[in-house]
Amino acid sequence: MSTAAIIILFFTTLAAIGILFFVQSRERNRIERARRLAAAEDAFRHGLRLLDELPPTYLSKELRHTVLAHLEVIASRLKSLRSTLDADAKLARTRASLEQAPAGPETVLQINAPDVSRNLKSLLESLFRLVEKQHKTGKLPAAEARKQLTHILYLGVLTQASLNMTLAQQEAEQGNLRKAINQYRQAATEMGKAKDHAGASKVIETCRARIQELEKRADPAATKKSAQGSPDKSRLDEQLDELIHDEEAWKKRSDFES
Repeated sequence: MSTAAIIILFFTTLAAIGILFFVQSRERNRIERARRLAAAEDAFRHGLRLLDELPPTYLSKELRHTVLAHLEVIASRLKSLRSTLDADAKLARTRASLEQAPAGPETVLQINAPDVSRNLKSLLESLFRLVEKQHKTGKLPAAEARKQLTHILYLGVLTQASLNMTLAQQEAEQGNLRKAINQYRQAATEMGKAKDHAGASKVIETCRARIQELEKRADPAATKKSAQGSPDKSRLDEQLDELIHDEEAWKKRSDFES
């Protein structure tokens, strides 16, 4: 083989190897871009779901601002990745919808099924992680992050208490007064986890009032005797206070326990 043929074969081989590496690199970049695009679209949809499915009264102005700021960053990323999701339009519609919905105060909801409660608490867990991430990446000051995280934990407690109170109402309507009382006691104990929150004491007092009312209906004679023996504070209140202030017990449980 002549020298010229060897040189031609050498450069041809180099060109083939170069083309192969170029094709492989381009394919890797395509796969990585597709992965980043899919992750960004999933994150954007999940953020919208938080705003769409959580009750408007749960979403304070601060929480709405945090989630919307997060979605704006993702929308910009989607645009650079040439996504077909039309994130800007979806974000604009969500923002307009939120402006028409009242933000707080948090109220007891009519939650009549454990599945509904679990779904809401799952969304609150995702919201908790989002706020944590915003703080860790320096996008949210420590004081504001702590305030929002504390509020989300309170919402988790309120969600469980709302389920207990709704079930209590249903039991009372069916004449199952003792079961209703038990559900109200569980609701009051649950709210005791967040007793430092301004709204918790109102819910606890509501539960106590309903328990006393149901106790009178369930056993009028015993209630009368209890009232005569303790004019200032009933045995029921003492029991509830003992449950609510038993901090060691509830701290070992998850704030979003099903």
